[in-house]
Amino acid sequence: MLSVRVTVPQELSGAVQESLTNDPTVCDLVVLPGAALDGAGDLLLFEMARENANNVMRALRHLGVPERGSIVVSEPVAVVSDAADRAERLAPGIPPTACCGRSSRERRGKTRGSPSRSSSSCC
Repeated sequence: MLSVRVTVPQELSGAVQESLTNDPTVCDLVVLPGAALDGAGDLLLFEMARENANNVMRALRHLGVPERGSIVVSEPVAVVSDAADRAERLAPGIPPTACCGRSSRERRGKTRGSPSRSSSSCC
């Protein structure tokens, strides 16, 4: 499982919530309306199955989240949740082969000794 924090303007929040709610590999969705410092945006927190991370990230990018907000993905030490177990069972693929794209450092081409995008990068 991966933990995700998304900030979006309020006018985009509904579409993001709908996309996440309809994905069976996403669980524990929490929406904090107006939680952005200036009050103009919502904060969404959720867990997603690593195996389907590419598809979830692709959907968020398609909705314009990176341009109008932000996405932060982290790997929790432990997740104790029947909902998380169910989401992982419903996800295609094998966890070690799944990834959710390149880090912002890699996208900027600042990773020493590595190309800006390797052929094994996902999404």
